[in-house]
Amino acid sequence: MVLMRTDQEELFGKVCSNQQGSHWIVLGNFNVCWRVDESIGSCSRITVAIEEFAEFLQASELDDLRFSGFLHTWYNKRSNGCISKKLDRVLVNNEWPVKFVHSEASFLPPSISDHCPSVVKLRFPGNKKNCPFKFFNFLTDREDFLPLVESVWQEQVHGTMQFKLCSKLHNLKKALKTFNNDNVGDVATKSIEAKAALDAYQHLLDL
Repeated sequence: MVLMRTDQEELFGKVCSNQQGSHWIVLGNFNVCWRVDESIGSCSRITVAIEEFAEFLQASELDDLRFSGFLHTWYNKRSNGCISKKLDRVLVNNEWPVKFVHSEASFLPPSISDHCPSVVKLRFPGNKKNCPFKFFNFLTDREDFLPLVESVWQEQVHGTMQFKLCSKLHNLKKALKTFNNDNVGDVATKSIEAKAALDAYQHLLDL
């Protein structure tokens, strides 16, 4: 969403008049900074557009949703005379964080565009489901894999044949989870750290 001046005025009017009592989220390229410190490489002064945008945010009681990723969301992609600004935002009203407590926005690397795409995540802690059992197949090639399976399977379990089978599978599942974590680690955390490092290098390339 790229806002021209007439589009901005129309949007600002609709938001200010209709958002009371509702959960509002407004996102996209507003084509203007909120504050002068949100721009690097260009003239740092308060313009009429900045003043009007600040007045709109105050009147509509909109504010930035908690976000991660890139602060400056637009780059002119020039090695000489680089300019970067925060033109893209995810704005919410006061009712939004009450309803969606754990929601957050992420501004991703711009890739082929000169703008960073934004993603909004709605998290509901009470709806968490059990994750399916998984482990990395390459671990079966380790010399200590089969001895581990054999050791767990030979543990004594008393009861019916069906109970014995279910119990052995349950014990094996716990053992393989530990085996997986000890040899691979927390893949989710490592992936997040690698993604953050990639974003940082991407940002340096764009400067």
